[in-house]
Amino acid sequence: MATNRPAGVLEYPKSRTDKDGILKFAEATRLTAQDYRNEIERAAMGNILTYIGLHWIRYDSSTRLWRPMLLRRQTPRPFTNKFASVIGNTSSRLLSVKPPINVNPLSGDIDDVGAASVGDKVRQVIEREARIRELKPHAALWLLLTGNVWYISNYDLSVRSGVDTIPFDQCLYCQTVSNPVDIESAGGTCPQCGSVSPETGMQEPAFQMAVEPNGKPIGMKQPRGRHYTEIKSIFDCDYDYEVPTIEDSPYFIVRELQSYQWVKETFGKSVADKAQLERGQTDRQTYFSQALAYTATHPGRYMSHAPGNSEPRVRVTRLWMRPSDQYPEGMYAVLLGDNEVAESLDLPYHQHTAHGGQAFVPIVHTKFDHVPGRVAGKTRADDIRHKQFQRNRLEAILELHSRRMANSMWLLPDGVGVSRISGEQGQFLRYNALAGVPAPQRVPGDNPPPYLLQWVEFIDHEMDDIFGSKEILRGEVPEGVSAYAAIALIDERARQGQSSLLENWTLGWMKWTVQNLDIWREYAENERTLAAAGGGHNPGVWEIQKFNKADLKGAMDIDVESGESRPTTMIAKRAALEQAARTGALNVMDPMERYRYLSALGIEELVEDFQLDLKEAEQENDLFAQGQPILPPMPWQNHALHISRHRRFIMSDVYKSLPPPMQAEVLNHMMLHSNILADQMMQLRPGQAAPGPAGGSKGTAKGDQAGTDKEMQDEESQMASPDTFTGGGGMS
Repeated sequence: MATNRPAGVLEYPKSRTDKDGILKFAEATRLTAQDYRNEIERAAMGNILTYIGLHWIRYDSSTRLWRPMLLRRQTPRPFTNKFASVIGNTSSRLLSVKPPINVNPLSGDIDDVGAASVGDKVRQVIEREARIRELKPHAALWLLLTGNVWYISNYDLSVRSGVDTIPFDQCLYCQTVSNPVDIESAGGTCPQCGSVSPETGMQEPAFQMAVEPNGKPIGMKQPRGRHYTEIKSIFDCDYDYEVPTIEDSPYFIVRELQSYQWVKETFGKSVADKAQLERGQTDRQTYFSQALAYTATHPGRYMSHAPGNSEPRVRVTRLWMRPSDQYPEGMYAVLLGDNEVAESLDLPYHQHTAHGGQAFVPIVHTKFDHVPGRVAGKTRADDIRHKQFQRNRLEAILELHSRRMANSMWLLPDGVGVSRISGEQGQFLRYNALAGVPAPQRVPGDNPPPYLLQWVEFIDHEMDDIFGSKEILRGEVPEGVSAYAAIALIDERARQGQSSLLENWTLGWMKWTVQNLDIWREYAENERTLAAAGGGHNPGVWEIQKFNKADLKGAMDIDVESGESRPTTMIAKRAALEQAARTGALNVMDPMERYRYLSALGIEELVEDFQLDLKEAEQENDLFAQGQPILPPMPWQNHALHISRHRRFIMSDVYKSLPPPMQAEVLNHMMLHSNILADQMMQLRPGQAAPGPAGGSKGTAKGDQAGTDKEMQDEESQMASPDTFTGGGGMS
């Protein structure tokens, strides 16, 4: 039957039950824009090979693969991997950027305020559960080398996420064993007898934990569930290439190879046995992804593929369809090989809104640089790869010059009788001193042309400039620069070269946060804990909080600050801290501020005694939160610090939820600290500075004149920061 549909137009599946339509649609998208995909994959693979150190390569257009370059055996193949250095520096910069994600209530409603107060902490729980800290380095390299990276968020409800045992309850009246869900559905009463007491005839729910005759608790096992995130590259993904953003694409497809064991554990043995196993590489789209696992760094084998005796694998295609009139709840399907649809269902995740939520595709796309008119981003690695190859050729010329022209030679006139010169140290040369015949002479080698050396250095600067990798971003202070204002200006200008990259990186993780908070609201049944510790250097300071999806009932507004106005390098941070101390904005004589200053520099171990005091104060707060009594203050304790930390505790919701007698005990404990501190201040010698808040000093190291406007103007006019902290409570 003839149709009016133009050739090449994609025919979408009629519904999620249209398995033949799903298979045809997946195959049609695989054949779309193959030449375009080849060009993108060619550049991306070339960047990855260059990054791992395979430089003397060329692209074979007949096989569409990168191959070793055919050179004469005598031709040198030197390389200094400046390309990897630039990529590594920028990757480290991305990983060091931690922009604050602001979680604000959408309104003044108490649920909205409550959700916003815990939203950021829930985000931390999700990040730890999804191992984002481990995934970010992979995401950064995919982004820098290929220009694109995709984050796919999921909630795993399989046994791989762990299993919890849900205990059952037994009715004390009729001895019926029921699960908690049935009891809750019955209004908190026994589903069998209604919890009616035979003695009073009244409804009096009474339960005990159900146990077997051997004393083992009766219950059911339930997957614990966990957030997890996948990182996908340009080699794995398909979408509508003619839309401006990935959010505008009506579909998104991921193609990958999985083992038979993975398919069996995920979909069952009966489905796995129907799957089409592939020992060789039959799908070109997954070729590069598989080839990367077998790419050797030996100069003779730059590109490889799975060996013939590798494990057979299944080509798995995952398809997401966005909600539309045809698919009101969207669609998610999993295809195995060319002829099996293992799964086809509605999109499982929904946005949180006041009137219910629309289903969404849990995928975030991050680009290096935007390109007008297309979805895929561009990476500057494409530009500096050619500069790296040019640099290699110059090094080869220099090496050839050193072989052929740099060695010195002997000039031997005919008849002098010298037959062989070994060049060994202390060698005697005997020659015939004939009249009119000069003695043998040593002719020095030629130095390499200076312009070649200057050219290599110029290429290095060009690569840094193209990528926006300035010396201050690499942790190097420009020569002759020491003033805070100058360092801040250089840091700001350096960050401008990578501002689009940083903006895209932070926006990508903001979108990931929004999606995962919605997933948390829908699926996080089990309670999670967050130990808010003082960091890896101070694990003893803690505050344990528990969360589940009920904590995020309200509506939130989530935004992110890219942090372009804040210093991001350690040099710029140190300069900013010096400026803050010099102006008195930071009092490093205050132990708490001093600790925060050293923490910002990553050397808080220099105040180990203070860490012990801080740990002790937080442990007391933890005991207060549990309603347990503690010992009274001791004279040797840091009373100012204890007062400061307890003050923060009494302003928390935990303190406000304590019974009044316990609140009074906390206040009484603080008063004892305050009395001891007052007594110590009275015992100070005349003229001795009294400690300020948290052990600080009311004065400054230079007296009242330190940090004045005149002093500031004098120091700024010299355009140099002091070698030590002065004024404002400076630290020598």
